[in-house]
Amino acid sequence: MTYTEIITRIIFEAQRGGEKAELANLNTQSVAESIMPSVLQEVTQKYASGDSNKQSLLRQTHTITLTNGIGTIPDEAMTTFVWGSSVYIDDDPTIGPLMTYTPWISFINPADDRLGYYSIRGTDEFYWADPGESYPDLTRDGEVSLTIATVLTIPADPDVDTGWPSEAESDIINRGAEYLRGAKIAA
Repeated sequence: MTYTEIITRIIFEAQRGGEKAELANLNTQSVAESIMPSVLQEVTQKYASGDSNKQSLLRQTHTITLTNGIGTIPDEAMTTFVWGSSVYIDDDPTIGPLMTYTPWISFINPADDRLGYYSIRGTDEFYWADPGESYPDLTRDGEVSLTIATVLTIPADPDVDTGWPSEAESDIINRGAEYLRGAKIAA
């Protein structure tokens, strides 16, 4: 479903049950679009703090470019859920499954550097140590794929598929309609 279709469905759902006359006083299109960041944040938080099946719906793969084993994680990646993450390297598919996440303190003082490992420092710094390497002597350059729970975001083009899981789309439409019904009170 496209973002435009979701906004249309939110407006339609909000108008069900006699709300149409009250919502007609609002510029519902712009109000619906203005509430979407809050709706997405709320649904994402609900999924992230729920059971593991809901968390898995948030998993997306991000490409991280490494220079000397260090890269930047995009803002939408939920680094608080790094324990459920995985990594992969296209040009070296055997090394990704061997890599494990380790907390920063263990990353800088590894118990065994024969295995590869990765860590996150702060909220956006990604560190990678190939097998046999240890911090700060990291050498990996190139791209790494990180699959991690990710905040649902509004697509840049409203007329392309959002890529959101269908279960999330339903929850977004329902929650957006609830927000929009609440907005009529303020009109």
